Amino acid sequence: AVALYNDTLELIAVPGAGARITNLRRRAGREWLWRNPRLPLRLPADPPPDGPTAYVDGYDSGGWDECFPTIQPGRTADGRILPDHGDLWRARWRHDLLASAEATSWRSTTTTRSVAAEFSREVSVGADGVASVSFRYLLRGQEPAPVPYFWSAHPLFGIQPGTRLTIPGVSRARVASVHGRDDWRVGEEIPW
Repeated sequence: AVALYNDTLELIAVPGAGARITNLRRRAGREWLWRNPRLPLRLPADPPPDGPTAYVDGYDSGGWDECFPTIQPGRTADGRILPDHGDLWRARWRHDLLASAEATSWRSTTTTRSVAAEFSREVSVGADGVASVSFRYLLRGQEPAPVPYFWSAHPLFGIQPGTRLTIPGVSRARVASVHGRDDWRVGEEIPW
């Protein structure tokens, strides 16, 4: 595991599990990321699993990962298979730790399999006294023609009663999946 921290925050990630961030918490208490109580963290098999629900059935243990070049399984226009939750959760990543007076950073880079692209994420935790985590992303296509894609930062937050999640400029959201609620339906647009 890799730990980035200061006197206020701590971020823990597992490089071999698709560069998944398993913990994002205040050092004095609150954990912000949810963990699946029925599915422990595990490293992707080699070769990585395929199938329409490979991620959800075997690797959706919580935390924060990234989805690219798709979220839902499918195929490209030329017939290439796009796996459930994309390539990144099962990719082999290269990692660098970077430090400066302002922040400590963990940069992870991989080349995707279903489309030729290089994906890089840099996570930084500010120096002591700075309660912030920042993310920088870089995507470099390696195919001669443009490739359509979806990307999603995929944090699973441990929402508790009284929690308020605000996203500036967003007033509505479309429901993609529902667990534990009877009042929302998949595809429904709801106020945010």
